[in-house]
Amino acid sequence: MLSNVPEAVLLAVRDLIVNLQHAPRRALLIQGAWKGRIILSPASPVARQGEPNQRPIQGQVAVIDASGTVVTEIASDSQGVFTIDLPVGHYMLRLENMGGMGAFQPQPELVTVQKGQVTSVVLTFDSGIR
Repeated sequence: MLSNVPEAVLLAVRDLIVNLQHAPRRALLIQGAWKGRIILSPASPVARQGEPNQRPIQGQVAVIDASGTVVTEIASDSQGVFTIDLPVGHYMLRLENMGGMGAFQPQPELVTVQKGQVTSVVLTFDSGIR
């Protein structure tokens, strides 16, 4: 019955079926997300009681997997906000390219991507103001 169908079409259909069979397994892997924000603190040398001494800043965040490999980098917007979808697992977030701002190298933040959840994370960059 399929003898009249060109081999290229049969191969394409077979590949499509194989991809569809594996699609649910792939979808299970990429089910977590982070929504984060980068904060500069302290933002001013003078702290006023009752007022937060911090502000959001734009920056670059490296995402590092359990093997120590940078899997991607994300830029935050002008309000310091970033979002990313990743496979479920444990990662480190490291602030990058802060343009010489701050006196201290920020410590990486350990985070976990959980299936079906959006995890909030705040990365605080120490300005060095004292």
